[in-house]
Amino acid sequence: MKAFLGAALRSRDVPHAILLTGEDTESFLAIARAFGAALLCEDPQEGEDGVPCACGVCASCMKIAAGDHPDFIEAQHEKPGSFGVDDVRRLRQDVRIKPYSGDFKIYLLPDAEKLTAQAQNALLKTLEEPPDYAVLILAAKDDAGFLPTVLSRCVRLPGRPMPEEELKEFLMKSGAAEAEAELLAGLSGGSPGRAMAMAADETFFPFVRQSVRLFDGLANTGIRAIADFLKESVTEERQQYFVELLRMWCRDALAAKRAGAAASLIFGEEIHNISTSAALSFGALAAVDEATLLALRRLRAKGNADLILELMLLRVREAMREG
Repeated sequence: MKAFLGAALRSRDVPHAILLTGEDTESFLAIARAFGAALLCEDPQEGEDGVPCACGVCASCMKIAAGDHPDFIEAQHEKPGSFGVDDVRRLRQDVRIKPYSGDFKIYLLPDAEKLTAQAQNALLKTLEEPPDYAVLILAAKDDAGFLPTVLSRCVRLPGRPMPEEELKEFLMKSGAAEAEAELLAGLSGGSPGRAMAMAADETFFPFVRQSVRLFDGLANTGIRAIADFLKESVTEERQQYFVELLRMWCRDALAAKRAGAAASLIFGEEIHNISTSAALSFGALAAVDEATLLALRRLRAKGNADLILELMLLRVREAMREG
């Protein structure tokens, strides 16, 4: 994805329609905005990898940063659940207006998977005969709902997760401590955008510390306390993260059993009573890992999340008491 867009910036030979797909929509939108800013920049600079990038200080860059550049338009849709015909018609009317400055006019469509079939047909007219200056960037979770006629007119750039070590290094360069970067890289599924969002959330690391302390003391925690913790601390957005945290807790315990004091811990001694989990048998820790995998499968199947997490913790508590 980045290689293709970088080549387009260098050559100024930009496709009229680009479809970015993948779960990491936060990162795709950031990439699309950076691409648009570089394309419209009045004084583009050469980045570390030789790819042109926006200077960040010219009038064009300042307008994009403020969200009011007349040649960089983020399309809106009136209904939260769908991108309708009227939304696309407004875009098509604007496309007829030539750029106010420069060679390009860029349209970014977030949530493009929400385009209805009728809206896609309306958009198709622009895709078939776009003006020379128009660039449409569609960002979607996947391409399953797009009409073949729309897909055939787009350059399709599927996103791929960033390797965990590479993402960790990126986060550390962005200012995260090593332990935090490792934790965020493991939880984000290879998504820089998701990792950065977690890092910016002031409540996230307190949530991590509370969860780890719960895991450390789970063998002696009652059912009511477990239910209360889930209700008060594990929001819908954090349910999968909570399960992944338990998997990391298990990894810490395995590392401590194998390497003792020399173990490299994800969470660190300041929040993790590692001696408690390290005392568990390998069989008990295998049971913990199995419980987390089962919970993840059930969450992805859209089961009752509260019940899934409570059953997971009860299974883990049983394994800890036996092991």
